Amino acid sequence: MKYQYALYAVIASIFLSLTACFSLTMKQYDDLNINQHFVLNKALTIAPNSARSYIQNGQRLGSAGFNRSQQHCRLEVKNLSDKVQTIQPETFNITSIQIDEEMIAQKQSKQIQVAMNDYAQVQSDAPSITQIMFADNTPERVESMDLVHLNLMSKNQPNVMRLTCSGSLSKGNPQDAPESYRPDLKQINQILGDVGHIG
Repeated sequence: MKYQYALYAVIASIFLSLTACFSLTMKQYDDLNINQHFVLNKALTIAPNSARSYIQNGQRLGSAGFNRSQQHCRLEVKNLSDKVQTIQPETFNITSIQIDEEMIAQKQSKQIQVAMNDYAQVQSDAPSITQIMFADNTPERVESMDLVHLNLMSKNQPNVMRLTCSGSLSKGNPQDAPESYRPDLKQINQILGDVGHIG
């Protein structure tokens, strides 16, 4: 019986720690809320069979070619197309804000990307996160990017899903800071430059 109470205590402390971490992270976004809008000033193109267009240092990069060692944003759509998609300048409503983490790992020369909010897209033969993190009994942290998702809504362009902004790729090394941190509102607007802004 004592073991059962000890187990409950451990589970409760883990839950409280995670809740506290989440609250501290969300404090970073006190100046970002659903009463604001994402204003896209310049059209963005998305390559065929892609769902994203990247923005970094105020530059439109299309669907590839961004520097993973720097903060960046990406505008994402819901549905793929075999043709180029263009997102037109518009003011988008922000419907919700989520924080997230995207993990990237190497296993047997095959790159596997696991987005924590989208496990369904990971192929069934991909190893689990635990297997990735502890392959060959080495507890080395997987490279990851810390993200903030701004979920968007538009009547004119309903295929536009969200603006995701990310810190740089990192294994948690303190030397990667502050680029590895999730960007806040000021940093998001710096990343976007004259391509767009949150306001």
